[in-house]
Order: sequence, then structure tokens, then C-alpha cells
Amino acid sequence: MSTHTGTTPRHGLAAASVVFAAGAALVVVGQAQAAVVPAAQIPAVSATAAGFAPPGWRVEKRVVGHLDGDGRKDLAVVLIQSSSSGGAYGAPDGSRALVLARAQATGGFRRAGLAPLLLGCRECGGAFWGASGMPVTVTIAGRAVVVQQEFGSRQLTRTTHRIRWSAPLATFRLVGLDSLVTDRLKGTSVAVSTNHLTRRQTTIRRRGTAVLATSTRRVAVSPRAIAGLVFGRTRP
Repeated sequence: MSTHTGTTPRHGLAAASVVFAAGAALVVVGQAQAAVVPAAQIPAVSATAAGFAPPGWRVEKRVVGHLDGDGRKDLAVVLIQSSSSGGAYGAPDGSRALVLARAQATGGFRRAGLAPLLLGCRECGGAFWGASGMPVTVTIAGRAVVVQQEFGSRQLTRTTHRIRWSAPLATFRLVGLDSLVTDRLKGTSVAVSTNHLTRRQTTIRRRGTAVLATSTRRVAVSPRAIAGLVFGRTRP
């Protein structure tokens, strides 16, 4: 079995290691680990959101909304691993994956996007969430999928990913990434908002509610496919 390990730096968190093995990927964040369901196990078409869940997985969230401008209501589906026997490669239950599906004119839905690394597992929230498990918030607003996650302990990180459908490229892409890192003991925070379409990044530093500094700059980023988005990464 061949493996490859990469390291992703993040603001205020230990590095996240991504290990690829036998067509699967495991994301290790601190002591937590999230399995990735292989894309081949997720059906290409389905009449319902539940039909996109392969064996050992179930639908945790189902969000309905317009994503591509054709007037038909599309789906954003959060899958969560419910059984370690379902292609999880030994990772704990509670791993997640995001499936985006477009409504078909003939009925049902066709899978058009998969983000297997973006969503943290239930155990990936750190001490802040503890035994209650880390939630994931997914909404559809203005034809964009908005994914919000929060994790950490004294140093708490909140990320917001904005994803849109690109008709010319026939794919879903990341178009915006916001991160908010808060030191809950000191009461300080750093908010970084990056627009991948305009390439503008705004950084705001605060102590409590008081703004200490604000800066805006252009950065070398561009919209990118959602397949490579990694949980915990706050760099654009």
C-alpha cells in the first residue's frame, strides 16, 4: 500500500495531516480523525437525498435551494458515517462528506460536486464541543452553498466557506473563505475574509469589540474545485 502524507498549516491550530491510502483519505486534526468516503461509493444519480448515502453512511443534513439558475431546486447533502464497516478504513464513526446535487429536468438529482475533506467529523471540534460533538452548518443563500464550522478550545477557530456552481467549468468551486480565530482567554481575535473572485482579502484585529487594526490587500488566489478543500485550513 502506498501512502502520502501532507501537512496543512492553520492559524492557531496544530497542523492537519492528510494521509492518502488505497483510494481513501484520512484527515487527522489534533487527536481527531475523519474518514473520507470514496467517490465511487456515492451514486451518480438519485431520486432523493438519502439515495446518495453509501453503505455505512446516512444523511445528517439535507438543504434544498437554487444553485445553478435553472429554476429547479437543488440539494446540498451532509453525509455522516454511521458504521465503521461502511468503507471507513478504520476511522471512527461520525466522519462527514458534502455532496452537492443538481436537479434534473426529468426528475431526481445528479451528483455534481463532492467535498470529501471539507467537513470535520463529530469528534473534530476539540474541547470547545467536547462530548456533544461538533455540528456543521450548511445553508444555501444567493445560489451559494455556505458551510460554517467551529472548533478548538481556548483558541477557537470558525471557518466559513462559500461555494458556487460554475456553468462554464461545469463544477462547484470555492469563491470565498472567511476565518475568525479568537483567543477566549485574552479576548482578542483575528478575522480574515478572502474573496476568491475579486482576490481581495480583508483582515480585522480586535480586542473585545474594539477594532485594533484593519487592512485590505490583493492576494494571489482564484476559485478552486471543492474536492481539495480541507477541514481546518484557514489559509485561502
